[in-house]
Amino acid sequence: MTKDMSKIKKVFVTRVVIIYILVLIFSATIIAQVFNLMVVQRKKWEEVNTNSTKKIVTSPKRGNILSKNENILSTSVPWYHITIDLRTDEWKKYFIRPSDSLSHNLDIVCRELAKYVPGKSGYQIRQELKTRFQHKKQFYFKHKFNFAELRKLKELPILNKNQYKSGLIANTHNKRVKPYGELAFRTIGQLDHNGRGNAGLEMAYNDYLSGKPGEALMQRLPGGVWMPVNNGNIVEPEDGYNLVSTIDISFQEIVHNALKKQLVKTKANHGSAVLMDVETGEVLAISNLTDTLGKYLEYYNYAIGERTEPGSTMKLMSLMAGIEDGYINLDDSIDSGNGKFKYMSLTISDTHKGGYGKLSVKEAFKVSSNVGVAKIILQHYEDRQNEFVDRLYNMGLHKKLGISIPGEPAPIIKYPSDSLWWKGSLAQMSYGYEVKFTPLQILAFYNAVANNGKMVKPRFGRYLKRGQHIVKQFRTQTINSSICSRSTIRKAQELLESVVDNGYYTDENGKRQYAGIRGTGHNLVTKHYKIAGKTGTAQIAIGTKGYGNTKKYQASFVGYFPADNPKYSCIVVISSPKLGGYYGNVIAGPVFREISDKVYAQSFAIIEDEEENDTESLIKTPYSENGYLPEIDEVVQEFDIPFSDTGITSDWVLTYNHDSIIEYRNRIISDNRTIPNVIGMGLKDAIYILENKGLKVKVVGYGTVRQQWPKPGTAFRKGDKVKIELR
Repeated sequence: MTKDMSKIKKVFVTRVVIIYILVLIFSATIIAQVFNLMVVQRKKWEEVNTNSTKKIVTSPKRGNILSKNENILSTSVPWYHITIDLRTDEWKKYFIRPSDSLSHNLDIVCRELAKYVPGKSGYQIRQELKTRFQHKKQFYFKHKFNFAELRKLKELPILNKNQYKSGLIANTHNKRVKPYGELAFRTIGQLDHNGRGNAGLEMAYNDYLSGKPGEALMQRLPGGVWMPVNNGNIVEPEDGYNLVSTIDISFQEIVHNALKKQLVKTKANHGSAVLMDVETGEVLAISNLTDTLGKYLEYYNYAIGERTEPGSTMKLMSLMAGIEDGYINLDDSIDSGNGKFKYMSLTISDTHKGGYGKLSVKEAFKVSSNVGVAKIILQHYEDRQNEFVDRLYNMGLHKKLGISIPGEPAPIIKYPSDSLWWKGSLAQMSYGYEVKFTPLQILAFYNAVANNGKMVKPRFGRYLKRGQHIVKQFRTQTINSSICSRSTIRKAQELLESVVDNGYYTDENGKRQYAGIRGTGHNLVTKHYKIAGKTGTAQIAIGTKGYGNTKKYQASFVGYFPADNPKYSCIVVISSPKLGGYYGNVIAGPVFREISDKVYAQSFAIIEDEEENDTESLIKTPYSENGYLPEIDEVVQEFDIPFSDTGITSDWVLTYNHDSIIEYRNRIISDNRTIPNVIGMGLKDAIYILENKGLKVKVVGYGTVRQQWPKPGTAFRKGDKVKIELR
């Protein structure tokens, strides 16, 4: 018994030793392998790891540019490039001995995918998927998917699983859309190929609109396909702010249409018009149109970037200089003779045949006498030319405005010590030659006269928003608190009011009586309100050739209204009209009058409404537009508005207001063959739906879609045009 126990013990010990040795060998092997991987082959595996994963920059959503009333002027509409990686284990089930149920699911998927592959049936899609699976390739779509379409794909069998099983890869892209088309197109601006603003507001406020990029980790799959890890970001992108601009879309439409109509009528080369708020300097509307192969389009921002000789609108600055220096009074007499005046090598002429003879300074300005203004300026400054230019400089006329939108050139006002100054420069400058300004620079000066001498910087941004919260405001900036004395301003205002005078007045008996010389802007007289301003006509120099034999002209009118309590200032400049003359009063004046009439009428109606209505008593039920369900949900929950969504199965809904509750109802937009119904939607949703169907959209008005042409349900082809009217 003892021997047996001893033998057993010996065998046991032997086995334990063997096991122990094996464990030691195994452990040593593991340690050696770990050492080999971590030390010897460290660099190799770091390179492999680096090549199999990478960090990529994820783009934030660019902020919207909104009008003063927060209508969308520029927005980003997302679309997706979609690829299906067929090498996942899930797809193997469907192509290697699939069951009947799996085969049925595959048929469903292929039928749906065929909707996005023109000319192919579900069966053909299935065969192509199988071929690509066998060759270990991906399946690509040429079709650009919108969010709603992507969401439908993700609800299909196979594709409703996570990305590692479904193989569905969606790369997001954003398209910048301007819902109002050509309205303020150049001022709103555009993006370059890197998604940065390169013109207009897009460029001026790019840092605010762009947001901050994030980071995502990507993993390389067999075959070189990159896929996001865990479908998430390492660092979340921070979306850009929304910019609320100063553009009033209703005023913008007025200005754009009035300018375009006159350009078409006169067959002019190009033109610009700007409407500004006198007190704040807010640019409420700005239009720049160029004749482009027979169509007038927003091609270049002339109001900001084109510096030209202004012509007679300069006469105000010249006379204000003399008034401020104490040399000129409005009732001083000037002999304009027969309308011809030779000075040095110049022959200065008035447009009125036979001239005006003796005139007061006010009358010379009223009839825009080149001879009269040149003579009065020469009389007082011929021997003190520096003093004249210094006064123009003191009023700030030689400086840039420093506006937010890039592209503004500095004004040109020569100084007597300049090499290009000659003996006739003073006379030429007095009535608008040998000086150059942009339309906006001239408007800013006239706006200062309307604003009792205070020059404010024209501005295009009001504030930045994130959600419903204002995060930064852009306030009015003063360029010059007083361009001259108050007495000079009052006389300047008197001069400008005299221009818009038809030479008659109505007496106590209601009879029309002659009162004297009529102003060059007599055709702008209106019985409802007073306009103050100045006509301008200038011959255009053609490059280095000078004025040449082929004469081209620039017509302008700049002023403000109502003259007795200025609210708006406006400038209209039209270059190279071919029909209807070329004088400022007959070419630019009617555009100014149409703008002022319609803007005044709208403003008056607004004031009347505010006086008559108690807005608090009118708000009884919440208001909502038809639209995209997730976005409406977000709003009503944010503001804690009661709603009913019973039985809702669609992404797009109709909304109905009942007492204090919003009720949702299903809305079927359309199939892929007929025009969707967007009536009742906001502009952003309507644009999103129509453009993602491949339709081109023309927008009229603002607010909510009330009508559309062609009618909903009409068959269409990609590229067809749809017009929507908003009110």
